[in-house]
Amino acid sequence: MAKNHVGERFGLLTVVEKAVVQSKHDKWHCVCDCGKTTISFGFTLRGGSSKSCGCIAANKSKERWKHPNIEMRQRQSEKSKTHGMSKHPAYQSWADMRQRCQKPNHKWYPSYGGRGIRVCDEWQSFEKFWLDMGATWFKGSQLGRTNNDLGYSKENCKWETAAEQQNNKSNNVIVNTPSGKMTMAAAARKYGLTSACLKYRMSVGYADADLFKPSQRKSK
Repeated sequence: MAKNHVGERFGLLTVVEKAVVQSKHDKWHCVCDCGKTTISFGFTLRGGSSKSCGCIAANKSKERWKHPNIEMRQRQSEKSKTHGMSKHPAYQSWADMRQRCQKPNHKWYPSYGGRGIRVCDEWQSFEKFWLDMGATWFKGSQLGRTNNDLGYSKENCKWETAAEQQNNKSNNVIVNTPSGKMTMAAAARKYGLTSACLKYRMSVGYADADLFKPSQRKSK
């Protein structure tokens, strides 16, 4: 025999009497706090799925219609709080990396994005960048690349001291070669020279083919 729910409250519903309806499940007449009446199954009342005449869901829908951007702003706010590292030096390194590779109006874009240096897809997210690089970060470090002709990825990046970073910047100098423009490091490898040799030749006025002629010391 079904339990008598008359007088009991379930959410906003108050049971007033049993409904005389042909059904294998008990049904109950209920009055909602909003003033409307409804009939609910006993098992939905007891289980918690019947809490109102439907006005709760209707009101939520109206609020979303009146303020369609509320939920979006909430999700964006929650997302912005995900890592809580926006003031960490590593976050600035990540942001600078993306700007010089992806923003054509950035002052360093010609030396990075402009010559094909890209940020890998995974590192478009700071969380994934930090997951890969956080364990090796140290105070005062700067993000550098092992091979300056390749882009930014876990396999090609490391944290460096300021002195190491400054030394590696010489490899980013773009030079004109008989094979086209390339970094000084790439040109040195291609023509069997050292970066130091090329820098010296440029400083004393070597140009065009003379800049890349075989080293006399090597030929001897």
